Amino acid sequence: MSFYKLQLMNGTSMAAPHVCGAVALLMSGLKQRDILFTPFSIKRGLSVSAKHLPDVCHYGQGHGLLQVEKAFEHLVANGKEVDNRVRFAVTCHAGSNGSKGIHLRDISSVDKPMEVPVKVEPVFLNPDEVAAEDKIDFNLRFGLTCDAGWITHPKHLDLMYTARHFLINVDPSGLKSGVHSAYVKAYEAGDPDKGPLFEIPITVVKPEPITEIPRPRIAHDNVVFTPGMIKRHFVKVPKGATWATVTVQSNETKAVGKFALHTVQLIPKKVVRTFENHKMFTLNEVGEWSFSFAVRGGFVLEVLLAKWWANIGNLDVSYNVTFYGLNPEAKEIVFHGADAIVRVDVTSDLHLEEAQPEAKLKHLVQNFRPVESKVIALGERDIIPPHRTIFELQSSYNFNVAKGTEITPNVAILSDVLYESEFISQLWMLYNSRKQLIGYGDAYANKYSLKVTWIEFRIGLYLT
Repeated sequence: MSFYKLQLMNGTSMAAPHVCGAVALLMSGLKQRDILFTPFSIKRGLSVSAKHLPDVCHYGQGHGLLQVEKAFEHLVANGKEVDNRVRFAVTCHAGSNGSKGIHLRDISSVDKPMEVPVKVEPVFLNPDEVAAEDKIDFNLRFGLTCDAGWITHPKHLDLMYTARHFLINVDPSGLKSGVHSAYVKAYEAGDPDKGPLFEIPITVVKPEPITEIPRPRIAHDNVVFTPGMIKRHFVKVPKGATWATVTVQSNETKAVGKFALHTVQLIPKKVVRTFENHKMFTLNEVGEWSFSFAVRGGFVLEVLLAKWWANIGNLDVSYNVTFYGLNPEAKEIVFHGADAIVRVDVTSDLHLEEAQPEAKLKHLVQNFRPVESKVIALGERDIIPPHRTIFELQSSYNFNVAKGTEITPNVAILSDVLYESEFISQLWMLYNSRKQLIGYGDAYANKYSLKVTWIEFRIGLYLT
């Protein structure tokens, strides 16, 4: 329990309960006035009434700052509208998979116009319980707007209770390097003042050009950072690059600065943390700081450099991102029992590199097949509303160790995945031959290493 009168907190661990409390206030007030509300109307009321903060990063505030009173006024004024009971499922086919918006990041898709098919489908809350007459009578006419000149879209949409398709043309060819975003917003033609009923977010990431000589790199000189200032750069990592080095140089003789560095690459079918790095560092007078990290060639890298908000004063710095590459012929080395020597060829596609090879045998990986596997339906507590049953795959694996050692159970195809996972949860439990529980873990294998002695074991894997 805290006895502080005030406390500064941030992050989703604070934001989520704060918004939940605000939503509880809204629901309580609407119930007292006997006004209809649904999850769709609450969400729409919060987003429409939010206050955009001009001095805060556009990509760090969503729709803006929560405004509880204005949200309540919006919900009261529009409590009898038919769209309160409806959400609008938007699907954009900018790639192979449909998504809620249009996100163009690959360099091949940001140098020419692209026509993106969009599907909008109204869905009632609990649609199976909605009368057929309500579905037949449903009809909303929208005006579509967008303030970005590089986006072309239809001006009107007549929507019945069925999916409607239309095209949005995105022409990023004239945009500068960096990230650009816009929204196609849909307003009800007869009542535009109640705000957009749905919107289609569009984001274009256009990488900045790389200087090839003497090495592939981007460089920015004499940049003056103020407290809280963010510089964000996107660059297409050259083919053959395996690591990059960020170097930051202070041009000040009488000032010290504190900075944050964040780098990330989005790799298909990989969790974000696979190629993500966070670093805090202090830059002394005329000092230099560098950091090297792994990258994947052919994918866009985002590099974010920011001056710490509490670090007072301006600072003049120069910084660059330089790419290097060493590619072994084989990512894994397998020794046959009769092999004395195994050759590994290493190439560098970017530049001449000096390498000092070193080999250490640290881990032994063993694969096991399940000795027993079954799918079961979970109980009444494990139901997705209103009545969808959750199933669980239960598999058992037997193994033994010859001496005391440390083991790390790992279901490789499912590991290190959170929100990207196609499954609800993953749990494994390790038992010895006497059915004693030794340990347990989840999808983050590197967090769970268990010390065991010579004995037989069984692992139970539970996947829902």
